[in-house]
Amino acid sequence: MKKHKIISIFIAVILIVVWISVGMSGSNDSNTIKIGFIGALSGADPSYGEAMKGGVEIAVEEINTQGGIDGKKAEVIYEDGKCIDSKGAISAFQKLNDIDHVKAIIGGGCSNEVSSITKLINDNKVFLISSGASSPNISGSSKYIFRNSSNDTEMSRQLSIKIVEDGFKDIAIISDNSDFSSGFRKSFVNEFGKVGGVMNVDIIVQAGQSDYRSDITKLKASNPKAIFINPAVPKTAGIIVKQMREAGLTSKIYLTYMATPAFFNIAGDSADGATVIDLPKVSGDLSQDILTKFETKYGHKTVYEYNTVAAYDAMMVVRESISKVGYNSDKIVNYLSSQNFSGGLGNFSFNNQGDVSGMKYTFQIIKGHELVEIK
Repeated sequence: MKKHKIISIFIAVILIVVWISVGMSGSNDSNTIKIGFIGALSGADPSYGEAMKGGVEIAVEEINTQGGIDGKKAEVIYEDGKCIDSKGAISAFQKLNDIDHVKAIIGGGCSNEVSSITKLINDNKVFLISSGASSPNISGSSKYIFRNSSNDTEMSRQLSIKIVEDGFKDIAIISDNSDFSSGFRKSFVNEFGKVGGVMNVDIIVQAGQSDYRSDITKLKASNPKAIFINPAVPKTAGIIVKQMREAGLTSKIYLTYMATPAFFNIAGDSADGATVIDLPKVSGDLSQDILTKFETKYGHKTVYEYNTVAAYDAMMVVRESISKVGYNSDKIVNYLSSQNFSGGLGNFSFNNQGDVSGMKYTFQIIKGHELVEIK
C-alpha cells in the first residue's frame, strides 16, 4: 500500500512540475511566435472587425511565406471583442493573456474595447497596437498602447472648421452613450467652440436602440439648420437619419465614417446631401495590393479600407519590432517610440502619446448611395 501511495505522490509531483513549466514558458513554442488579436467580429458592425482581421491575415501570410519572424512561424489568435460590449473585450484579453500568454496584441478595433482593457494591459505589461480605436482618452493612457488609427481630437478640429466654413455657426448634436461617441462628443464640443461655434441642442441617447423618434422630436422643436449625428456604429446612424427625415427635419447632416453598406441599407435616400468626414484615402501600390488581396480572400471589398491597411501595417510593425529587439513588450515599446516606419499607409511614426503623427482627413458628400470626395 505504501509503495503504491509513494508512486502516486511521485506521479502527482511530476505532473505539477510539468504544468508549472508549461505555464511559465507560455504558449509560444520554439518554432512559433503567437500574437493576439481583439476586434469586433460580431455585434453591431462585424464588418469593422473583419476589415482589420483581413489586413492582419494578409500580413501574416506574407510574413510566413518570407520565412516568418526570425525563422519562427507567426501565428495570430483571433478573439471577438464585440466592439461596444465591455465584457467581450475583457474576456478576449483574459483568454489571450492567461491561456495563450501573448505579449503583443493587435486591436481592439473599437475605443470601448481598448478602454475596457487598459488597466489589464498595464497590470500585465502587454503591448497593444490599435488600428481602429479613436477616443482621445486613449492617448497616453498606457505606455504599452499605440495606435495607427485616428484621434478624435484632431478629427473634431477639422470637422468643426468645415462646418463653420459651410456657413453654420450653430449646430445640434445627437450622440449615443458609447465610449466612442462620448469621447468624440467631448472633443467636438470643445473644438467647435474654439472656432466660434455654438451647440444649441445636445442630446445623448442609449446605444443600440431601434427607435429614436422621441429624441428626434426634441431636435425638431429647436429647428436646427445643421445636425451632427454621432453614434458608434453605422446601423444607429442609419436609423437616426431615416427617422429624422420621416419626421420632416430637413437640416444639413454631418457624419463621421458611418456611410457603410449597413448605414445605406437603413437610411436609403434619406442620407442624400449629408457630409461625411472620413479617414485619409489610402493610395499607392502596396495599399492597393492589400485591398486586392482582401477582396480575393473574402469575395468582396473591405468596408473600411483605411483600417484594413492600417491593421496590415500594425502586424508588420510588430514583426519588425520583434525581429529587432525580441518578443518583449517593454523592448517593443522602446523600439517603436524612436523609429520611423513605412507601409501601406506611407511613412509614419508614433508621438509620445502613442498616436500616429500627421493624419489628414477627407470630406465626402453622399449622392445616391455613393460618397463623392469634396475637393
